[in-house]
Amino acid sequence: MQQKIQNKNIIVPAGTAAGATTYRVALDAEYPECVGISIIENANGGLSHYDVGLKDDTKTIIDPANSQLLKVGTGYKADDRFLRSVPFKGNGKTVTILLETYDVPGSDLNFDFLFLLRKRDECEQ
Repeated sequence: MQQKIQNKNIIVPAGTAAGATTYRVALDAEYPECVGISIIENANGGLSHYDVGLKDDTKTIIDPANSQLLKVGTGYKADDRFLRSVPFKGNGKTVTILLETYDVPGSDLNFDFLFLLRKRDECEQ
């Protein structure tokens, strides 16, 4: 089994109006499964919280919820830093990250949205 972490860096510049924004991500077509997701916050932009969700063209994978749900601290081994209760087929599909802010960031909001992708070796299929 082979795994890959695909990253989408999200930056919301300081002074951006509060509200909903979407970001499209094309998942690597060589990895047919997404088995986990996570957020690493690089800078909170002075925001006390913001909501993050995920959907594809046919369904909502995660309803927008407080970003704390997807943040996993560095006190865990790397393989345990992903929310795994939301697996879905990747297969190169494009997914949409949903972001909702409730205040104007005083500095840049910057986080990495991580996808843990997996493909099985031929002998496992």
